[in-house]
Amino acid sequence: MLDMKQIAQKWLLPPSVYKWGNYYLYKIKTFLKKDFRKVLRQNISLIRESDSHERCFIIGSGPSLQKTNLKILKNEACFFLNHTYLHEDFNLIENKFCVLSGFACHKHLDQDQISNVLYQLSIYARDAKLILNIQDRAIFESCKFNISKLRYYFNWNLDWSCLNRVELAPNRPICPPQNSVIFAIQVALCMKYKNIYLVGIDHDFILSALTQSQENHFYTEAESKLGNVSVKVSNIASSLAAHSLIWNQHILLNQYAKKLGIAIFNATEGGILDVYPRVSLQDLIQSKT
Repeated sequence: MLDMKQIAQKWLLPPSVYKWGNYYLYKIKTFLKKDFRKVLRQNISLIRESDSHERCFIIGSGPSLQKTNLKILKNEACFFLNHTYLHEDFNLIENKFCVLSGFACHKHLDQDQISNVLYQLSIYARDAKLILNIQDRAIFESCKFNISKLRYYFNWNLDWSCLNRVELAPNRPICPPQNSVIFAIQVALCMKYKNIYLVGIDHDFILSALTQSQENHFYTEAESKLGNVSVKVSNIASSLAAHSLIWNQHILLNQYAKKLGIAIFNATEGGILDVYPRVSLQDLIQSKT
């Protein structure tokens, strides 16, 4: 049985009208919810970060990070994804953000696993700025551990079909990301960095999914205490469809960035992500010095 929302979408309104109607309905709702607006408005201060750094580095948790020298990024703006705060060089980075895809999109996590992540953040990432899903706000604001108070929440409410018609901004909704990399790239675009570099983004998890083998990170699953939180699929067709969605989101973000004159590069050693031009991280740092 279709509910009224589904009926309106499928039978009464053209798709474009429905999507834009949803977008402006969201704007009305946020106007009425002052607390919600205040939370998003504080994100505007993030733009000042890119004033002193024209480029940033998004650091994933791929196995290639085991052979990547992160010490050379000490003075750079770095976004660490999910459990990348476990890296031995994490605390050497002075200007760092932790981007967490969060708990709302990982429904299978139990309370002990959630508490463990919060505890690890209080130990390893107390001085980092946290980039979070606004749906997880209640969990972080009621956290009993001493986690960073520099917390920035983003709302994942912008339809991907609207990406090229609006401008991403820290206080506006972004598109729902398929993983933390997509989340971090959108945040970096909101902050108006001129050059965005991906490091440790192997994106070879599709190979693990197709062979039903364990997904690899630079850390062990025991260290993260979360187990394998990658996309779970029941057959090869579903796996290809799920990971194709990730690639399509990368393509859309690359097109959007080019329109703004922003360049995204892949500085990962190895991996299979082929959407962005490749650069050498070592050569990149040396050329600046």
